[in-house]
This record gives sequence, C-alpha cells and structure tokens, in this order.
Amino acid sequence: PSEEAFLKTVRLAYTKLARNERFDAPIELRRSDGSLFWCRMIGKALDPSCPEDGSLWMLEDVTDQRASQEERLRLSTAIKHAAEAMVITDTDGRIEYVNPAFEVTTGYSREEALGQNPRLLASGHHDGAFYENIWQTIRSGQTWEGRFINKRKDGSLFHEEGSISPVWNKKGEITGYVAVKRDITEELAQETAARQSQKMEAVGQLAGGIAHDFNNILQAIEGFCGLLLLEAKDHESIRSDVLEIKSATKRAATLTRQLLDFSRSADVRFTKFSLNEITENQMQMLRRLVDKTIQLVPEFAPNLKLVMADRGQMEQIIMNLVVNARDAMPNGGNITIRTENIVLGTMAVSEMPKARPGAFVCLSVTDSGTGMDKEVLNHLFEPFFTTKKKISKHGTGLGLAIIYGIIEQHNGWIDVESEVGEGTVFRVYLPACDETEDLVNKTEGDKQDDSGALSQRILLVDDDPEVRKLTGQILKHAGYEVLDVASAEEALELFEQENGGFDLLFSDIVLPGQTGIQLADALRKKIGLRVLLFSGFSDDKAGLSELKKKGYMFMRKPFKLSTLLGTVHKVLQRRNS
Repeated sequence: PSEEAFLKTVRLAYTKLARNERFDAPIELRRSDGSLFWCRMIGKALDPSCPEDGSLWMLEDVTDQRASQEERLRLSTAIKHAAEAMVITDTDGRIEYVNPAFEVTTGYSREEALGQNPRLLASGHHDGAFYENIWQTIRSGQTWEGRFINKRKDGSLFHEEGSISPVWNKKGEITGYVAVKRDITEELAQETAARQSQKMEAVGQLAGGIAHDFNNILQAIEGFCGLLLLEAKDHESIRSDVLEIKSATKRAATLTRQLLDFSRSADVRFTKFSLNEITENQMQMLRRLVDKTIQLVPEFAPNLKLVMADRGQMEQIIMNLVVNARDAMPNGGNITIRTENIVLGTMAVSEMPKARPGAFVCLSVTDSGTGMDKEVLNHLFEPFFTTKKKISKHGTGLGLAIIYGIIEQHNGWIDVESEVGEGTVFRVYLPACDETEDLVNKTEGDKQDDSGALSQRILLVDDDPEVRKLTGQILKHAGYEVLDVASAEEALELFEQENGGFDLLFSDIVLPGQTGIQLADALRKKIGLRVLLFSGFSDDKAGLSELKKKGYMFMRKPFKLSTLLGTVHKVLQRRNS
C-alpha cells in the first residue's frame, strides 16, 4: 500500500482517539517478506481524558475473512445479474430469496414472493406425484432436474427448465434449497414450429408426387371421354354418361389442384394489389356463405400497403378462414375481418417463432365461436385433419393445410390464438411491397377450341403408356402425324433416324433420365424446332422458371381435348407466321 494511504489512515485513527472515540477499521499492510495482508486495526486511548499520554492498539489478521466476503459479494452480484431465475427456500419450502430474473419471468416482485411457497406458480398441469418426486429427491440430498409448466402472476403459462439442489451447512445438514430455472417457452415454440414446418414440407412433397401420378390417370380419363363424345354424336344416352364421367374428372382435378397448392407446386401469378380491394370485392359473396345469425364486421386499415401475391389464392385464404369461423359459431355471433399495416422489430419477432423484422400487411379473421383446445391447435394445419363431424359434407381437412402452404409460398406466416369458449383469431402476415415490378409469371397454354390439323409431324414423349397412347390417338384423329417414345434417350435416337423431320416436340417435363426441358434444349441445337411441354407436377426444380425465357410453351395435365388441339395448333401456327 502507498505511504500516503497509510498515513491518511493513521491521521484518521488519532483524530478519533483525540475525540475519545474508538478506532476500528480494516487496513492493508505489508509483511517483512513483502506479501500483503489485511488486518483489523483497533485503537483506544489509555487515558480518555488525556489521549496524548498514549494509546493501546491491536491488530487482527482478517485476510481470509475479507477474501470470503469478497467471494460472497461476487457470488451475490452474479446471482443478481443472472439471466436465470433463482429461488432460495428454507427446508419447509418458504422462499427466502429471489433474484431480479425471477421477478421478470414470473411477474411477482421480491416482496410478494418472500415467505411464500413456490406453489404460488403452480399451473395445475402437474399432479401431486410430480411434486412428491421432487421433494423426495432433494430431501435425500440429490439434485432434481426437469421441466415445469408454471403460471405467471398475470395468469399466462410458461415453460421452465431447471434444477433444485440442497444447501448444506458445515455439519452436513440440509439448511435449505436453491432452484435455478430458465424460461424455455420461446425455445419450445421455435422447436415446435420447426418440426411443423419439416412435417408440412415432407407431406407437401408426398402430395405433389401423388398429384403428378393422379393427373396422368385423369388425363387418360379426360382424353378417352373426349374421343367417346366425338364418336357418340348420335347416342344421347351414351353422351350423357360420358359427360357424367367428365364432371367427376373435373371434381377430381380440383382436388388434385388443392394438393398441388398444398405442396406449393401449383402455378401462381404474382401481381401487386391491396388486400382491402379483394376483401371488399368478396364481402357480398362471403355474406351469402354465413348464416343470418352471423354478422360480418369489416375493419379495413386506410392506406394499406400493397402485397405481391396471387389474387386467386388470397381470395381462397379469405374464404376458407371465414367458412371455418362460420362453422365454429353454431349459435351465431360476429366475424371480424381486419387488415392493418404492421412493422415488426426485434422484440416483437422474439415472441413469434416464424416472424422476422420488417414491414408487413396483416389480415386477421376473428370469430366469437367455440374456440379450440391445445390438442386441436397442435394439429390444426395438418392435411386431412378436421374438427368437423365425419358425416359432414363440408371440407376435406385440406383447407388450413392449403392455406399454410400458400402463405409459405408467399414468404409469409400464419399465427393462431384460441381458447375454448372464447373464440379464435387467425392472423396472416405477408411482406408489404413497395416495388412496382411484378414477379415473372408462369405461363399456361391458352385454351382454344379449334384444332387446325395441318398434317404436320409431332414427336410425342411421355413415360406413361396410357397417356402416350391416348394423346397420340387424339392428335392422329385431328390429322397430325405422330411418332411417340417413352424417354428422352429414345427421342434423341428417333430424331436422328428421322433426320430431324419433326415440326413439334410435345413432351412431358418429368421423364426418366433427362427432363423434357433438357431434351428440348438438345433438339433445338440441331434444328429450329417448336416445343410444347406438359406436366401434372411443376415447380422450379423441374425448370419451369426457364420456360418463358427459352420460349417454350407449357400445358398442365389434365388438359381437355379442345385445349390440347387448340394449343398444338397455336404453337405450330407461330412457326409458320
């Protein structure tokens, strides 16, 4: 220690003695070997009436005690500033200490918690055996580790992960318990969202694959129906039956399109528009969908920002959410459709697992119906999950699953809040758009009724034998010369054999080995060949985003006979124009 500090302490000591006061203070000194130590210096005048006659001093080495105090101070500071909630109780469970993190997590102040039992956080989600196991563990001197579902002061539930350990004295006796707990509510929500997203992605891939195969079957049914109608012009009873088959095929095609929407493989046309506009346009139709006991309440934000989205799919989302709200309100009530501009910051995003910072447009549909319990909420967006009775003709259980897929395709997310008996609110968040450019639209072949058979040669490529046979028959019936193969490799060989003598390549995109796009690229290098591609399962992985740039036309299966012939004619006429 410096000489100045030492002399300052001595002057203070003699000042106290001169006032007939006892001096008692710690001071840091140096031993003869140079090491430093702390001592307690106590001094008193020999004669209180005459301090200058002398004084008595005593020095006590308190280095160890001071180190212990400093260690306790560091520990106390660490506990005070720890992110984890900490609780210390006596052996009966009465709370003796809580740190600030406990106050933040639970909503209870230190004064409100002291003297209470930790059961003030009990949520009712754990039975008596759960708590008995904790007490048996810690009373036996072991540490208990696990998770709680607790209740905050405001009544909201939260999940905690923590440990409870006994505190021992020097005699080896348990004098209390210390609990260290971490709020994992947000973490669990993010894990649940991630699992849901992975599950939906896997099911979406399955749905897309099923739709692809199903479309091939529908194409065969649709095509043969078209041929039968041509051949049964004078047989009204046969035509009537065939038309029934075509009607059923159309319904099946609609279901397939729903599967493609769910798998995010359907064609979408992105444009910039206001959700207020399409919602207002739908209000009249929506009012027809609900009972007279249900009141539709629009609350549209003025100056709502635009979104870049597919109009048809947004209309589908609004209609499905309103229909679901209607079905949840057997006794009537209000359905509120609200739009608003939302700006999310870091704090808000932390409470919403799928959210991200930025500007968004929020569309919400709120009902005053029966609400849902947590079990239903956990399965709400799974395909074919429905709360409607099995005998009901309403819905297939695909509605919310399709909405989930559409919103993800639009780079947004959906949140749901619901309590049994308290109603439900669905909130759809879409990125607000300030851009003026539309996204590149995928193109589908124009529907035309004129076949325009020109006796031109077509190279037909499809790995499905039924679809290949049917399509070939339709084109031949219309007057085209058709040569068909099952793969890109066979098509290349046939093309060489025929010295490139084809006017049109009509190929499925999904082929064994090379894709239809790769085949078209290879043939276009040899000759200026017109290309028409088709598929029942399309996404960017199949290369459809390249079609417009390459100038290739595209048709989606299943297509009508008139659409097939009209599009083929259109492509071939372009070549001659």
